[in-house]
Formats: sequence, structure tokens, C-alpha cells
Amino acid sequence: MDTEEMAVIQSRFKTQEWCDQNVRDAVRFFHDNRSVDEYNSRAIRHPEYESIARDSFAGYKTEEELAKVRKELHRMKITECLGFPYSIRLAKGYPRLG
Repeated sequence: MDTEEMAVIQSRFKTQEWCDQNVRDAVRFFHDNRSVDEYNSRAIRHPEYESIARDSFAGYKTEEELAKVRKELHRMKITECLGFPYSIRLAKGYPRLG
């Protein structure tokens, strides 16, 4: 690309703040899931509903084992849980992308 073509492309760039104020219905793409989660947390400030995971456990022998497994589960990243988050905040008009 030459300098003029680069200038045309760069003239289309907008800041995050500008997009937050002026763009509502655009699909947004992010480099990683953490960025998606951060955006969703900012965009959906007052969710109409929050869906919380219901975990079930089998095979533990004592309450101490169960407590240890629960603690380990809640420390896991979403990628370690087949992409299923612990909670999902839902509101009309906001597509969830990830």
C-alpha cells in the first residue's frame, strides 16, 4: 500500500470512546474472549436477567472433597470449561459475541 491508501484506511479508525457513544447496532470483533467479556460488562450495565450456572457434583466422599472441587471449579477459566461461563448477563438489544 502507498501512503495515500494507508491514510484512507486510517481515516476510518475510531476510538473506543467514540464507538461507545455513537455506535449501537454494529457487530464488534475482538481479539480475545477477555475483551469480549469486558465490553459486555460495560455495555450491559443493568441486565434484565443474569443466568447463573447450576453445577452438580458426583463421586465425592466427604464435604471437604466437595468444597475443594467447588473451589477449583470456580477458579477455572472459561476456556477450561468448554466455553461455558459461570454467569451470562442478558438484556434486550445486545447480541452476545465471543
